[in-house]
Amino acid sequence: MAKLDEVLKLVRLYEEKYRHPSLTRFSVSNKYDLFPGKENMENCWPQCYPYADRPGVYLIMDDKDNVLYIGKSSVAIGICYDGEGKCRVRSPYWSTSPKYIAAIAVPFDSAFECAALEEFLLANVQTTDNSIFQK
Repeated sequence: MAKLDEVLKLVRLYEEKYRHPSLTRFSVSNKYDLFPGKENMENCWPQCYPYADRPGVYLIMDDKDNVLYIGKSSVAIGICYDGEGKCRVRSPYWSTSPKYIAAIAVPFDSAFECAALEEFLLANVQTTDNSIFQK
């Protein structure tokens, strides 16, 4: 299973290999806690969660930074938030409990790249919760 830092290296490889150098680079967020235990915790969701309103790819990780799931959104990267300080991750059937999210935001004028970046990552990263490309 791939760690967050390994996947982010692949994102940079994708940019170098498949994108024109004049294009705006992807923006990568820090790792954010989906279920913070305390109020005002640093890197907690959703108050300080960047790029939630941008198209891109998101990575869901467990508490050891193993990437469980790679997903895309061509409109906005988002996870359901119940308004009471709790995050509701769509599927209740995770192989391991999700703990963190990181977002790779794609420029608005090239939102079509979300699908290509997601497919590239899925082809190069073994995850536990994506069904496509599983061996």
